[in-house]
Amino acid sequence: MTRIDALREFGQDAIDELDAILGLCEEATEVVSRGRAAFDEDRLLRRAADAIIMHIGEGVSRRRLDAFKLRHPFLGDSRGWQIVKDTANFYDHQYAEIDPEQTWRVLTIDLPALEAFIRSALGD
Repeated sequence: MTRIDALREFGQDAIDELDAILGLCEEATEVVSRGRAAFDEDRLLRRAADAIIMHIGEGVSRRRLDAFKLRHPFLGDSRGWQIVKDTANFYDHQYAEIDPEQTWRVLTIDLPALEAFIRSALGD
């Protein structure tokens, strides 16, 4: 599938949402590029990372992506998208329980996988 095919199939609103999610993944990469020590030492950097994760979950939850998610199951089935939403929901509602180690894993493992998946689906 090319980006043009995706635009025809899913519409501009879905493509815009996917681009916004990709932008958030790029922001996560910027956080990671500062290094683990900076992440551990800088509370505001950790809060920024938490916010990125929450915003990605909000984007994935939007109805305009329903057709895309059905056609492109993340992690092989529909549960993959639900995991993204559930992770963001946890960050949003269990703020005091967020483990910086888990956040770092999301930033360095999960979000790069999500970004690569979306880029591949769009033919980027």
